[in-house]
Amino acid sequence: MKEGDGPAAAAKAGLASRTNTLLSGPMLLGMLGSGKLALGGTDTGLYAAMGLIVILEANALFGGQGPMKSVVGVVHCSLALALVIFGLLNYV
Repeated sequence: MKEGDGPAAAAKAGLASRTNTLLSGPMLLGMLGSGKLALGGTDTGLYAAMGLIVILEANALFGGQGPMKSVVGVVHCSLALALVIFGLLNYV
């Protein structure tokens, strides 16, 4: 690490932490709902959900925080992401 890289590294670490929290909602959906939810979608929905997750991971590496600047924003984004992924898996 070079001199002066501390603030940039801290910002990256913060965004990575918030992205991990963001993906907790869909993780819980997969863990708790796997035996209870009857998903009637096709493989297209699965690929779309996986593509969305890859885009979010790329944002953690190269992007900015956007609406995830606060803890409440991260929790709301996580719940919305879980609903979007549920919709993709069930209806696409």
